[in-house]
Amino acid sequence: MRVLRLQEQAKAANFSLSCFCMGEPGRITRLATLYLGGYMTYAC
Repeated sequence: MRVLRLQEQAKAANFSLSCFCMGEPGRITRLATLYLGGYMTYAC
């Protein structure tokens, strides 16, 4: 997913970013953002 690549690039640049996708397909991004360096997320 493009949003995961964006999160990885932000982490490499030492840039704080929280990004995620909506709906069932985006569930993994809401979980993975914390492991990829995001500083917050949500779950529904």
